[in-house]
Amino acid sequence: MDAPDEVAPDVPADREGVHLHAQASGQGRVFQAGRDQHFHYREGTRARTHTEPGEVLDECPYPGLAAFDQAHARWFFGRDRLTADLIDRLDRRLRSGGPQLVVASSGAGKSSLLRAGLLPKLADGALPGSARWTKLLFTPTASPMHALATQLSAIAAEPSPAPSPELLAEAPAAEELAADPQACRALLEGLSAGRDGLLLVVDQFEEVFTLCGDVEQRRTFIDLLGGFAAHRDGGSALLVIGVRADFYAACADFPALKAALQDAPVVVGAMSDEELREAITFPAQDVGLDIEPGLLHVLLRDLGTDGDGRTGYQAGKLPLLAHALRACWQQRSGGTLTVEGYESAGGIQHAISTTADQAYDSLDAAGRRMARSLFLRLIRIGDGTGESRRRLSRADLIDASADPVLAATVVNVFTEVRLLTQHLETVEITHEALLRSWPQLRRWIDDDRAGRLVQQELDESATAWDRESRDPSLLYRGSRLGVATDWAAKASADDLSPVVKAFLESSVTRQRRAARRRTATIVFLTVLALLASTAAVVAADQWNTAVARDRINLARQLAAKAEALLATRLDTAQLLAVAAYELDQNPQTRDAIFQATTVSPHLAKFLYASSRVTALGSSADGRFLVTGAHDGDVRLWDLSTFAGQSLSRLRGPIIDVAVDAGGEAIAYTDGESVQVWRRETGARTVTGPSGLVPDAVGLSPTHRYVVVSYSGDPTSTHRSLIAVHEETTGRTRTARSALNLSKSGEIVFTGENEAIIYNRFNAWERWSVPELTGRPPAAAFVPVDLPAVAAISPKGRFFAAAWGETRVPIWRTDSVPRTSPTRGLTGAASGYNPTAIAVSADGDRLAVADTGRIQVSTTAKNEPTDSKVLTGNNAINPHGLAFLGDSADRLVSASGHILAIWDLNQVTRLGRRMSIPLKWSCMACSGPALAVRPGHDDVLVTSDSGPPQAILAGLGGDTFWSRRLKGAYAYAAWSPDGQRLLLVENEGRTEIRGPAPDWPVITSWETGEDYLLGAAWTPDGRGIITVRDPGDIVLLDAGSGRVIHTLPHSADRRRHLSQNYGTAGTADIDPSTMTVVFKEFSARLDAEVLRVVDMASGRERLIEGDSVVGIAFTQGRLLIQRRTGDLEVRDAHTTRLLRRLPENGHYVGGIWADQNGTVGRLRADGAIVLTDLASETDIAEIGLPPEPPYVKTAIAFLPGGKRLVAVTEPHHERRARLVLWEYSEDKMLQAACAAVGRTLSAEERKLYLGSNALDDDPCPERS
Repeated sequence: MDAPDEVAPDVPADREGVHLHAQASGQGRVFQAGRDQHFHYREGTRARTHTEPGEVLDECPYPGLAAFDQAHARWFFGRDRLTADLIDRLDRRLRSGGPQLVVASSGAGKSSLLRAGLLPKLADGALPGSARWTKLLFTPTASPMHALATQLSAIAAEPSPAPSPELLAEAPAAEELAADPQACRALLEGLSAGRDGLLLVVDQFEEVFTLCGDVEQRRTFIDLLGGFAAHRDGGSALLVIGVRADFYAACADFPALKAALQDAPVVVGAMSDEELREAITFPAQDVGLDIEPGLLHVLLRDLGTDGDGRTGYQAGKLPLLAHALRACWQQRSGGTLTVEGYESAGGIQHAISTTADQAYDSLDAAGRRMARSLFLRLIRIGDGTGESRRRLSRADLIDASADPVLAATVVNVFTEVRLLTQHLETVEITHEALLRSWPQLRRWIDDDRAGRLVQQELDESATAWDRESRDPSLLYRGSRLGVATDWAAKASADDLSPVVKAFLESSVTRQRRAARRRTATIVFLTVLALLASTAAVVAADQWNTAVARDRINLARQLAAKAEALLATRLDTAQLLAVAAYELDQNPQTRDAIFQATTVSPHLAKFLYASSRVTALGSSADGRFLVTGAHDGDVRLWDLSTFAGQSLSRLRGPIIDVAVDAGGEAIAYTDGESVQVWRRETGARTVTGPSGLVPDAVGLSPTHRYVVVSYSGDPTSTHRSLIAVHEETTGRTRTARSALNLSKSGEIVFTGENEAIIYNRFNAWERWSVPELTGRPPAAAFVPVDLPAVAAISPKGRFFAAAWGETRVPIWRTDSVPRTSPTRGLTGAASGYNPTAIAVSADGDRLAVADTGRIQVSTTAKNEPTDSKVLTGNNAINPHGLAFLGDSADRLVSASGHILAIWDLNQVTRLGRRMSIPLKWSCMACSGPALAVRPGHDDVLVTSDSGPPQAILAGLGGDTFWSRRLKGAYAYAAWSPDGQRLLLVENEGRTEIRGPAPDWPVITSWETGEDYLLGAAWTPDGRGIITVRDPGDIVLLDAGSGRVIHTLPHSADRRRHLSQNYGTAGTADIDPSTMTVVFKEFSARLDAEVLRVVDMASGRERLIEGDSVVGIAFTQGRLLIQRRTGDLEVRDAHTTRLLRRLPENGHYVGGIWADQNGTVGRLRADGAIVLTDLASETDIAEIGLPPEPPYVKTAIAFLPGGKRLVAVTEPHHERRARLVLWEYSEDKMLQAACAAVGRTLSAEERKLYLGSNALDDDPCPERS
């Protein structure tokens, strides 16, 4: 061959491009190619081609069965017109609102259009400002609310150009949002308003119907999306939904989706021949591939199109083409896609099956059996309908299989050929085309379709049973068990996971026991039939057994009904929960009574009017409440005893009531007559102007003046007449108002000689009494549209109005409102349709009722803070919400005839709280700790969030007490007898104090300045064990501080993590076993570890320490809480893992245990979760009082059992809060009955009990 610098004689020297020239002599041969060399071999009719590639092209532009995503946008061709059409529809949606539906049959390319077509175009600015929009794409999964909440909580924490006030606080966790649709809705609106735009793309929307079995969650999710798409508040809020065409009818059942189906949905159909050519050839050109002449024609032919555009292919075949192209690329000749490679891959009709068969054939016999089992579990077989994919967690699919290692291997094999897709925690079939195109899979499904349905139902039932702590009530019995066992007897071992086997074994065992009992009973009865003297005993025993079984079933039914009523009829829910627990004490009924008494901690009492409440009033001191009812009844309630008495009954519904300052006099009207009731004289009628009807009444603080507004004057149809009736003289004065109250107003006295008259539309007046001269401003009109609801505060200083929006402004009434109110709230209303609002006397609290939910916010800083949500009501009556007197902490709500009294200072109905002074200055420090005095109800609170400090508090008796101990103490521990107190300063000083009540210093010593990780007394009280950074463990004499024994720190230590996690998460000591555990960073392992030290032998053991947030000892067990939610139970001596309690939430720090095996953990949503180690079940969830924006918390168990104390330390205050809970069953029953104050009514018995009867009424003596 020529040298590189030579030019072939036949090629002009100025010619550009690649020039090849070669020479050969003798027997030499030369092969030349511009890129690839193809060698063709032929023997008779057989031919083969071998290719030597030139440039290696290893980038595949065809994703196969997987959808195109944004990373593949450069290869997404053939859908330009459809993408442009979709963007045009979205442009119109920016103005008209509503969701944009993209409808397609399975396999038509809907997901690719959304991911690789729409989103990249919008990112390139296809619509005005769309490049700056926040774009979320997700699939609903089996829990659509959680899927949406996960997306929202992730972006809520991201910075935005103009964050709305709702988003200034820390982003809520996904679990909180998923459980609170209103919060999710508010966050959606805030994100769309606070950013340049928000686009939600929900792909594979059919999962809402195929995977989500919770009908209520499905409806909530769809309603929330519909509300978001319809919302217009200055931002770009767009919703795109991609759904399979065969779910058109299912979507039509929901109004928001039905309207979208009728409003220009984008239908993804088959591609034209031109588009198909682009989709095939352009990606190849992009990566430098050639397509052999004739391949394009073969592809179009096999797809089913005639090539000239007259006959189209079936839209669902597109995945087959995509997979065939990927398989063809795998069989390419160098840089060329060839017909031979396409045919060897199986062509369009067989490419998927060829790939699947190759993967299946690569497995051994055990692997093939496992593949069959796994694929059948990944398919949902419809009963009378087609099959669909089923997404499973790795734990449910792989870990629960008969051989998890083999299952993981099989899943990886099919993942490598892109037939399965593995996400972080789930596995699914890549595309439903596999269900139609792999004959082997079709045979597995069709061989025993009825059996597959049995397997599917059995698998789901077993999983539910396992997740519900293997509740025996969920086991199979009767014919259902017979069908399942018949199938299992014929099924292969791989079809039966360990959980399914355990489920069937437990079901069979339970039925056999029942059968033995029945058989024994039959035999026994047969024998005893001959012995008439014992027949009555047997009958009685059978009767008692049947009665006991019926009691258990009824108890479970009532517990379930109680849970369903918690949000809307808390009074009835508590009665049903009490009845359920008294019928049968089991975990379900105990949970029901616990939920009923903790779900709404601010509830003080339920009261019951004679009929629907139409008017509310209260005395200034909040002691007396007056209600007017629809049946004309006026009732006075003494809130110190919650006793009520009927004062009068007028002919029509009461429209207004008024109370003086001390509850000594009450005025009321039904729109026909006015009466005044006085404690010493009773009721009398107030005579008004002839021919006029009363609209509203007011009483001065000393009840000297009664002010009444009248309407109905034909000469002044738009102005009310104001009359003042003076009690002492009997004199009446009148004046014409500029307002028309017309049964829609209220009269409030600001003092003895001034009244404010306002209507519930948009205006108020100030009048001097009794002269009835107007005082500036004589009339003030709010410059807004007609409000939906309005309220004026007690004493009339503040006025608030709502217009069905989330903004609820507050005005001062002593000046004419300007364009913007004195105070305005954003996000204070809890929804779109507030039915009632109330303002406290000082204007610093606003309550807004949205159907049955009340949100109370502090408004002093013009933003809602310290928000509290009150639940348990049905829909709140119009104007059925009021603060009690001058208090901003107590309010009343009316729902139908039911009144609820709320105390916002009450944080639990199962205990009490107190405030203790803690100086705060360090948000990053470890926070407070609690030490409980053995045998007493005294606790010592220590904290180093500011200057180290210690506060002793007494929780016994009727009142709490506290006192500060002088000294800068950061750690404390009580002696085993509770008579001595160990106090440690971080600066190195240690003190022993005692005895009570003065706790003088007995002895002290200096111990150095190393950071203290933990300290504990030895069981005999003679020694003290301390652990200090850098890991030295020292045993001291408790009397002198003398060092008895030292275990030096390990040379493997790099650094300790005490400053990162705090005492509760970094170290603990078990004096009973002389075991110490602490967290550190191992230099050898380059990882966080738990170092467990046996002080007796000096032996050390290491446990993986990443994500550990809590350590505790109990009953010779070492407990380790991980942030992921797993609770590990290990032997304290050997550290051997005994069992792992499954994940049930995200935990943020700390774990505490008592010696009875009860464990308390702090969950991320602010709940303390109590778990019984023996049964491995959660026995209670206690909600901490919300203290935004950040709280440090510690908990401890008090002696005597089922009593818990928690200290919360808000970083923005100088006082911590100590809360005591008593969660015994008897305490919960007492709390429920005390709040309800009645027993079940006849209507409730008929509705919830049916023909069942209770031995005793719930709460007759406790109420």
